[in-house]
Amino acid sequence: MPRFRLPLFVCWIVLACLVAAPAVAQEVNLYEGEVPVDSQSAEQRNAALPAALAQVLVKVSGDRGAAGIAGGQGTALMQRYRYRQDVVNVAGVPQIKLFLIASFDPAAVERLLAQAGRTVWPQPRQKPLLWLAIDDGSGARIVGEAQASAVAALRARAGQRGLALRLPKNDEQDQLAATPEAVQRGDAETLLAASARYGGAPLLIGRLQRSGAGWSASWLLHDGSRELARWSSDDANAMTALAGGGDGAADALARTYSTDILGGDAGRYAIAVQGLQRAEDYGRVLQTLRALPVVRAVVPGAVSGDRLELEVDLGTDVDGLARLLERGRVLRALSPGDAGTPAVFQLEP
Repeated sequence: MPRFRLPLFVCWIVLACLVAAPAVAQEVNLYEGEVPVDSQSAEQRNAALPAALAQVLVKVSGDRGAAGIAGGQGTALMQRYRYRQDVVNVAGVPQIKLFLIASFDPAAVERLLAQAGRTVWPQPRQKPLLWLAIDDGSGARIVGEAQASAVAALRARAGQRGLALRLPKNDEQDQLAATPEAVQRGDAETLLAASARYGGAPLLIGRLQRSGAGWSASWLLHDGSRELARWSSDDANAMTALAGGGDGAADALARTYSTDILGGDAGRYAIAVQGLQRAEDYGRVLQTLRALPVVRAVVPGAVSGDRLELEVDLGTDVDGLARLLERGRVLRALSPGDAGTPAVFQLEP
């Protein structure tokens, strides 16, 4: 299969470098917002915090409309901040720009969303595998890990929406299993089979091609058993057309998986986990619980046989915790418990 020709590859790298947002890493910090500032003064920082909080509200909820509930609460909800510098392109001229990076209290952010009647897009979140074919008029080619810079705008927009994207290696094994034509057709069956080595679905399948004086992108999001959404994004700028893939994927996944997990009463609850067989299972349980944003604290208790008792401080109730844990498939709810009996969870192998 042909590879990216040097002129096209270089062109895409140059275009990617002109995007103001930095390339998105594999992991996305949902509770961190980044906004440009003119200086490190307290006045500038306080003025920028509402915009940073608005970014976080969008990422945590998956809802672009959630930005409007930030109000003036940025300072009250902020936990820490730092700055970074980057070189951005302004009207064709490289300039050094200063950015404020602010981290916000996860429990407070989710309470704010709950009070506004918004849902939460729970963690752990799926990371779609991106199968993208780009055709500049000389034939379609698949974007793999080696061409990650070509999709910097797409991954940046996805990151701003709280979504991390994966890229295939596009090595010999991939090239035998998935052709550019299969990607252009949106052949989900073929691409699901080719994606097995990466853990499978969900898949974000895209095609970017020239359209008149601009670019046209068509998208398909598939979760392995069904098609979740189809959409298109067109623009004179290829990077803008690509970025539409991140918005569409986040919209569809948030719409499908968001839940009102904070509807219950926050507080301290007794729970028990059974099924611990090895010493490392103890750490696995604690790590799973502490990774959840609604879990404010975990206090291990007695161990009896394969059963571990704990006290958890939650930003929701136990039912909300159970619904959130369903996504990770590590702990499964067995019984809800009551005032005198702890809720019981099963540790999956």
